[in-house]
Amino acid sequence: MSFLEFVKKKLLEKYPDVNSNSFKKTFSIINSFIKKNNLETIKKLTQKKSEKILNMILNSTKSKETKRKLLFIFAYLLEKKKMKKMQHKFLKEYVNLKYKIIDERKESIIRTPKEKKSLDISLNKLREKKINFTVINQKTLLYNLLVFLDETPRLEIRELVFNPTADKTKKNYIFLNESKTKCQMILNKYKTAKYYNSWEINISGDLKKYIEIYIEKKKIKPDQNFFLNKRKKIFPSNKFSEFVQQTFKQKINVPISINSLRKIKERDLFYNNKKTLGMSLKQKEEFIKNKFRHNLETSMLYYYRVPQDSQDLQYSQDSQDSQDSEDKNKIKEIKEIRDPPQTQKIQKLENKNNQINKNLKQKQITNIFEENTNKPESNIFDFFNELNKLTKKYNISHNQLKNML
Repeated sequence: MSFLEFVKKKLLEKYPDVNSNSFKKTFSIINSFIKKNNLETIKKLTQKKSEKILNMILNSTKSKETKRKLLFIFAYLLEKKKMKKMQHKFLKEYVNLKYKIIDERKESIIRTPKEKKSLDISLNKLREKKINFTVINQKTLLYNLLVFLDETPRLEIRELVFNPTADKTKKNYIFLNESKTKCQMILNKYKTAKYYNSWEINISGDLKKYIEIYIEKKKIKPDQNFFLNKRKKIFPSNKFSEFVQQTFKQKINVPISINSLRKIKERDLFYNNKKTLGMSLKQKEEFIKNKFRHNLETSMLYYYRVPQDSQDLQYSQDSQDSQDSEDKNKIKEIKEIRDPPQTQKIQKLENKNNQINKNLKQKQITNIFEENTNKPESNIFDFFNELNKLTKKYNISHNQLKNML
């Protein structure tokens, strides 16, 4: 078996649902490394050649994301080859690069003026316009589903059907029982389904009433799609994205994307909500999971950007001199963590408590790292799960983790 065939086999064993074409670009880069190092088979992967490959990856002009993938793949291969010392080196570089990418993403606050304009709108503003039961069309249905549900799926709602008669576990659909006492949106195909399984969203009140009227007026039958283009076909993903923005442009004169809408909801339902501030960390994670189907870390990195018009994050050079160092540090921390001041206070108290056990934390993290990279049966995926659990448990920052490793 050639080296490249071995790579393909191992990756597809780990990710059986992924089409091999998804790895096409990565395979091409790996193939170039193989040729430069005369690695016809996995048996020829020596420590010296591994060192050379590591340097080639780190010094290449490829993007950080591509380098991260390559480091992860080779660390996985080195595990199979039982070359633990080299695997350890690849893993350390992988961790460093991973957090560099995260730090860079945290720096991107708002990408475009268009996004800024959409994020200036509050969820309350969107919901000021009550459901109109006399306007029965696709755009109004879409607007009502996206605005009046707290839960917000992504573009997968383009595939919504009504009461499927077969393969329910493989479809996204709206369920309405015969007595019309229960209405749900059930999603089985969405971006993070492999982590969270089926997503059941209860629908009630005026939104349920609108859906009932829509189904009756449009004569929607079981298995029939709710959203179709002019050719009576399901929208391609990119076209549905345009359709969403056209819908908001028509309704409120601002073309809001699904991604921007998720940020608006997460900001107003979670970060700017007094009820969520008193939640425990576990409750916060559960809230984010139920409403948005991602984790709290993802929420803070991607969805919650700088609060709109927040005076806590803005100060001029003139006023900077007159502020004491404590205020400056507070502003700096809020900027870095992208969290509102109230949550920040809670977080600071937790950090202070955690600081007492700093040596213990470091020892546990280091032990996990050494144990998982020295044991012959170790699995790097289990290792990263353990590492992430500990960093979350002890609230360890990216820089602290880098120093520990």
